[in-house]
Amino acid sequence: MKKIIIILLFITIGCNEKEKNYTNNNTKNKIDIKIIDSIKLNGNSNLVFDNYDYNKILTHNPINNTLYIYDLKKNKTLQFNKMGNNHDNYRFILFNTVFYNDSTIMVGLVNKLLFYNLNGRFLFSKKIKRKAQTYYQIENPIFINDSILVLNEGINGDLEKREYYQQKEKLLSIYNINSGKITRRFANFPEKNSAYNDEKYYYQYPTTFSINKSSNSIYLLGYNDPNIYMYNLNGKLENTYKLNLKYYTPHKRKFGDNNNTIEKIKLDIKQNSEIYNFDLNDSLFFVAYNKAFDKDDAIKALANDEEKRNCLHIRNRSGKILYDDILPEYLGKFMFEENDTLYFLGKTTEKSENENYSTLYMAKLIENK
Repeated sequence: MKKIIIILLFITIGCNEKEKNYTNNNTKNKIDIKIIDSIKLNGNSNLVFDNYDYNKILTHNPINNTLYIYDLKKNKTLQFNKMGNNHDNYRFILFNTVFYNDSTIMVGLVNKLLFYNLNGRFLFSKKIKRKAQTYYQIENPIFINDSILVLNEGINGDLEKREYYQQKEKLLSIYNINSGKITRRFANFPEKNSAYNDEKYYYQYPTTFSINKSSNSIYLLGYNDPNIYMYNLNGKLENTYKLNLKYYTPHKRKFGDNNNTIEKIKLDIKQNSEIYNFDLNDSLFFVAYNKAFDKDDAIKALANDEEKRNCLHIRNRSGKILYDDILPEYLGKFMFEENDTLYFLGKTTEKSENENYSTLYMAKLIENK
């Protein structure tokens, strides 16, 4: 059995004064973002955000699939790696891990859920009876009492053909954890107002979605579909919130466009946006996306390996946009909102790479007078 290496890391708190007092000073926004503090996360500089709950942040290193648990309350960090081929191992981490409770992490495989304590000790597993043809790992799991909601059972076909979007498939499935049996499938693919109903264009990564849950509802937002779909826990679509994102360029191509050279694909990525995360509270939606390069800048960005700028869109339930702007580069990516505080995972820098740390930034929303 693979040996688990557990390292206890220490979190140090600090913040550059210039960054700490940052506001966007954009009078077109109803509110501004003010950085109030930062936490230096020692131990790794290439983290990807996975989940937040119980005052803990779950991230992973995409290079070696190590999981990191940052306890904000106790100011300490645990990490473990259980990648392997044994019954208690996962193959890789990608949209498939969440907190099960305050002392347990779940990692989803194709037909099985693995449960570990925060030190990486394997606790137990549960089998899930999914569609026979699926090869997708459990994606974007959310626990609902004794059930688990998962995304993407697998949609067969060629996404570059119109027929792919006419199969009347469902995106979400709920399984009973104890029996492993499916209890409900819902969320039409695509929904009535979806961008994926386009007759002329197909969209990249059409089955990649972010999922969120409130006490009585499930929210679904597509990687290239700027609509938030709200379902009740019985699977009924109750509302669609259409997003008007200021810097968003949908990643789409015409049906029949067969220019799939590596250079073309890379250039397409630079010239198009992705909606990569969102969160919500009782009154607001927080949508994280990036700004595409125009054609000339995309060619330069590709040559210089430049990243697209991250943006944040904040609006209320009635559609009023409070904030939609390009974030300062050092802030990196928006992760989540909790108790009126916004959390960002800072951009990797040469310094953070050399010293092997990441930076967590915390911010407040202030009224723009």
